[in-house]
Amino acid sequence: NTLSIENFYDTTSLKLFPNPTNNKLNGILKGSQQNISIEIISFDGNIVIKNIPIICNAFTIDLTPLSSGIYFLLLKDDKQATIQRFVRQ
Repeated sequence: NTLSIENFYDTTSLKLFPNPTNNKLNGILKGSQQNISIEIISFDGNIVIKNIPIICNAFTIDLTPLSSGIYFLLLKDDKQATIQRFVRQ
């Protein structure tokens, strides 16, 4: 299933903080999304964290197992996706 430009979430629908971060990354979803999955992807394209629980449109990710570097958070559902970059210090 291919994603086209119109299949991406508005970039304002996801807020990540703090960025850069040390041990925890927080996220807030705006609006009501359903059947969402979140994955953390390393700079070289490997999925390093998946199955992140979302509670009341918010989530916190423990980044202590990850080394310092640039990562991407992939937020997707059955129809849309968005990717945001963050830095683990």
